Amino acid sequence: MTNLLNLKNDDGEIHLNDERMILTSSSIFGTLRKDLIENIGFERMKSFLIRYGWNIGVNDAKKALKGNLSTVQEILRQGPILHMLQGYTKVNTTKLELSMDSQADVHSVKVEGVWVNSYEAEEHITQTGIAEKPVCYTLTGYASGFYSTVCGHEVFFKESACKGAGQSECRYEGKSIHLWGMEIQDELKYYKTKPIVQELAVTYEKLLEERNSLSKVMDIHNLLTEELINGRSLQSIVRMVYQKTKIPLLMENFNSNQVYHAGFHIGKVREVRNQLKLMRENGPVTLETGRIVKDGMELLYTPITLQNKTYGYCAFAQTDRVEGKTNLEINRMILERVSMTGSLFLLNEKSSFEALERVKGLFLEQI
Repeated sequence: MTNLLNLKNDDGEIHLNDERMILTSSSIFGTLRKDLIENIGFERMKSFLIRYGWNIGVNDAKKALKGNLSTVQEILRQGPILHMLQGYTKVNTTKLELSMDSQADVHSVKVEGVWVNSYEAEEHITQTGIAEKPVCYTLTGYASGFYSTVCGHEVFFKESACKGAGQSECRYEGKSIHLWGMEIQDELKYYKTKPIVQELAVTYEKLLEERNSLSKVMDIHNLLTEELINGRSLQSIVRMVYQKTKIPLLMENFNSNQVYHAGFHIGKVREVRNQLKLMRENGPVTLETGRIVKDGMELLYTPITLQNKTYGYCAFAQTDRVEGKTNLEINRMILERVSMTGSLFLLNEKSSFEALERVKGLFLEQI
């Protein structure tokens, strides 16, 4: 394999196995890693380098398969040799187990070994210091791509120890995907990451959706303010919110046993009130928004408070679970604004009552 390296000084070319190569410093690659982390984040950098290594491994495997090698074991041994010739690392394979099926195809593979003098571990330490986890991403991707191409099925590698993470050596383990089980699931996402352009498009759609949802919340907030200013009743306010959200809504004042609701089928109001009553009896009265899921009903509730005292609850009730974090958050925001409106309504009533009592007292004094 060493004879495959051909230096054409007069032409300014370097060839390895009849393919033109370029020679660059490992420190340049270290700088690239650092820049990738700063510009696209650690997770995307890891995915980028793993897939970069995978593509190199696939390319080398295709060249190895064209050689005059008779067995799969011989072909697999060319991967470490090519990797060493390219200056990535020295590979010491300590274990290689192959299982063949009846058609002489590779059914499963297990391989273990050590990457000695990994350029990736050295550069990571130089550029960013000791990492918390293994950092030889291009080596991992290269081995996975090479073995997967040669064996004809997905074979993935993981580092069990890494100099870049402070261990004494870089140890790796590779297995066919069906032998890994759930242990490899967290790593698979790095091989199939969406292009950043697609991620930005998805992010834009999410931002657009959230903007529309927030606009809906603000519209309801403004309508609640108008209803309150115009002196509408709580029943009118509850009915208006139901018309806008199409979610059954209940507002209760358990101190005076008053209840206002809209959108409920017959019998559901009593069921919702019982759930809220059980919630109060089984624990301290909460001042925060909560959820109750029981018997196929999703109940989102928030307290109506005034001067640090809870007078009742507002509750959205649905027969199905609310899908998605965004929808749940939007419903919570709407419900909290309805609760605030209820609190202001009670404050207005309390102020009116106190003013009336003062007038009565003044009248009696005058008499």
